[in-house]
Amino acid sequence: IKNTRTTRGDRVKWSNFISSHTVMFEELTVFETIYLANKMYSNCESTVSQVIQQFELQSCSSTRVSCISAGERKRTHIARNIVNGAPFLILDEPISELDDISANKVVNILKSLTDTITVVCTIHALHRLDLFDNVTIFKEGLCQFHGSSTFCEQLQKRMAVPLLNIT
Repeated sequence: IKNTRTTRGDRVKWSNFISSHTVMFEELTVFETIYLANKMYSNCESTVSQVIQQFELQSCSSTRVSCISAGERKRTHIARNIVNGAPFLILDEPISELDDISANKVVNILKSLTDTITVVCTIHALHRLDLFDNVTIFKEGLCQFHGSSTFCEQLQKRMAVPLLNIT
């Protein structure tokens, strides 16, 4: 590794961790929020417009963050974190506090990203496992299941002791 100083143009982010708590500047618009995050790593406004479109935020792009819905807020939070092009994304509870329609929209957007980046999510809402393609279930630090969510649901129905009973 070279011990050289990097300039702003050299910055590369390899991963993003997105917390379940969406902390943003409430007085900024959706566009400004994503634009400022993008400005840290590049100066390409077309990237911001593409991300706004990809995350279906066009209708609220000029609205202040304080005035948007929970689903729009969650999508804005994720969008501002992926605009830098990091190839690995870790999300903590990306669908918590969302209704079914908003949760489906967020998961579908995350699935669309998997062509270019790796996406890993943690969820505690086990009744929503069907939204995801592959699942890994841990209990007390041990892997209890790894595979497709469809197979997990089928296995759950056949077992005398529930796999997903993690009390």
